[in-house]
Amino acid sequence: QASFYLIDELGIELQKITQASKKGGAAYLAGLIGFFMKVYSKADGIMPISGDLKEDIKDKIKSEIAKANKKADELGEDKVQGELERLYTQLNAADNGIVNPFFNMFGLTTPVTFDNLVDFEMATNGFIARACIFREFENNPKRKKGFKSKPMDMHLQLALNQLYTGGNTPDYRIELQGNKTPIYTTDEAQELLEQIDEYFYEMAEQHKSKTGLEAICRRGWEICSKISLITGMPSGTRTIEDVMYGFAVAKNDVLKKIELAFANDAEQHKESRGEALMVKIKSKLDKNTETPIGQIYNALRGFSKDDVNKAIEILLQHKQIVSVETKHPINGKVTVKYKLKG
Repeated sequence: QASFYLIDELGIELQKITQASKKGGAAYLAGLIGFFMKVYSKADGIMPISGDLKEDIKDKIKSEIAKANKKADELGEDKVQGELERLYTQLNAADNGIVNPFFNMFGLTTPVTFDNLVDFEMATNGFIARACIFREFENNPKRKKGFKSKPMDMHLQLALNQLYTGGNTPDYRIELQGNKTPIYTTDEAQELLEQIDEYFYEMAEQHKSKTGLEAICRRGWEICSKISLITGMPSGTRTIEDVMYGFAVAKNDVLKKIELAFANDAEQHKESRGEALMVKIKSKLDKNTETPIGQIYNALRGFSKDDVNKAIEILLQHKQIVSVETKHPINGKVTVKYKLKG
């Protein structure tokens, strides 16, 4: 049974949840992250529900059954037989709970509202560790000249409709009906998954004493597996190429989350602020995007410009970042930009 959420300014919503947890605010917000994890862990089982909620669900299903019976009187029982069978199955299942709940959240936000939230607690409670974070490093992209939006291609519309409805036009909730379609994994891909599991295990072992963020590393294999299954869906077979792609996404995601959480945690301790600053600078950079110094200053306003400059010099000396000089095409002014070492 699917439940999808698309949230703009997710960082602001997470701020509310974090503040409620730390300051004893709204109880329903304080327990929200734990509830998300509860739903997630029951994806292949049954999630128990409270008595009041159970009765609400059953009342709604009974109302739908009454409508279906009325439709049967008008159109004939054979026209709604499948719908009635589905509803009675739901009614019986409601006593146990929600079967195979599928919870999905897609959120958009800005680094300003999000980055400081990823502290040690948030990073290790399972919510951030399980999430995939994709960051756009170019915050001033050029406009596409002459671009005009076009209607969605009909073939894509039909494909999305097929995924959404299973070929039907339902006026009821989306849920799995019938058998699942398996995605097969080749022997080579399975062997590579075993090696990747060992890779993230060793990474977690190192971070036990180094940062205490081994929980993030332990989710690396899970992210790799999920991504590779998604890319394997069209063919129905997960290949070694799918696993390699999943591993690339997972490794980059894990390293960036560790940098962010470690820097935020270290910043709280005076003796670690210098190290935290260097990690923060690296977290703001990318291998493929050249970032000007002014953008780095703006992203790290809690630190002085002198401290940022010193940290950049140290990172340059240790060859963890590189500087790139660019000349303005009109006024000829030379600007120094920075990026992670490739």
